[in-house]
Amino acid sequence: MRKAFIRSIARTAMAVCAAGLVATSAGASNGGQPAPPADTACASGGGSPCSIRVASSTIDAAFFRLRELRRSGEVVLLDRALSELATSEELFADLRTPAEVIWSTLLGSHFDVGMTPRERAEAIERWRAARPGSPFLVLLEAMKLQHAANQAVASTLPEARQLAQARLAQAEALLLAMPPQAQATAIWHMMMLAVTEHLEQRTASEAAVFEAAVQRWPRHLPFYALMLQRLHPDRGGSWAAVERLAAEASRRTAATDGEAIYARLYARLPHDVAAGRTALDWPRLDRGFRDWLARSPEPRVRNLHASHACAARDRRAFLAAMRALDPADLAPAAWLPGHGHEACARWAGH
Repeated sequence: MRKAFIRSIARTAMAVCAAGLVATSAGASNGGQPAPPADTACASGGGSPCSIRVASSTIDAAFFRLRELRRSGEVVLLDRALSELATSEELFADLRTPAEVIWSTLLGSHFDVGMTPRERAEAIERWRAARPGSPFLVLLEAMKLQHAANQAVASTLPEARQLAQARLAQAEALLLAMPPQAQATAIWHMMMLAVTEHLEQRTASEAAVFEAAVQRWPRHLPFYALMLQRLHPDRGGSWAAVERLAAEASRRTAATDGEAIYARLYARLPHDVAAGRTALDWPRLDRGFRDWLARSPEPRVRNLHASHACAARDRRAFLAAMRALDPADLAPAAWLPGHGHEACARWAGH
């Protein structure tokens, strides 16, 4: 049982940090970090506030831009850019959310391997000195407490679990003390759901936070992804509950995204889908991948579609997905475990 609980924590960490650090697809350089796209440079010293045009940008480009501001010490511009993102109503061109890139930027303040621990601490202090009332500094502290707690929440040592609960309670108190305008943002709801996941004595209702979040931001995948982990059978949930969540998410977003979010959610359960453990509806999942591709025609999604069609033993859908996939875009890492391209092609006679 404890092993299942630990696996669930690992899956939740992946869900919370779906953005990453988000930018991991570019070639590694710059101290082990990916190289930024060529068009992400920000003006500094009194220049542009480095506003990010969400709808015409990708989350990777936004992440690199914010990372540049953070590393260069342009904390006033960074804070301003984060504030603009926190109130943005748009999604990135790849359907990712501003809250995800804010999360990744805050995470980088604590764990950026391109900076030494001392440099990271000094950067946070510069930020605190320049913008002492910034809500992002409160979120940063809550994230630090949440991360430290999650390292010990499943410990076999009772004292470690007690410390974890104390840290989570402290993080929840910090979030609840934030002003109303800060609590009215997607990143606040995302952080609160992450903090309360393993908190045993909650002040905030997790169900109420989730419902408020998806009513206000129905297209934001991270909220559903966080709840998906709570409903997983390893956490005492059921596949029927997971399916109800995916179907409800799809219903909420049908007008704008068709069934895309249904596919995006099940794509987060590759091992379970590959093993045939879920209660997914394959025709609906197939439509979901097609709707996802219509809105974000990324090669990774084409690979996912083909692999899931193979797992469903739908030869027609598999061959159609393969026809739409340029051979140069074949990405073995995107295929389901045990359902790689070569094996699926042999099965389908492709």
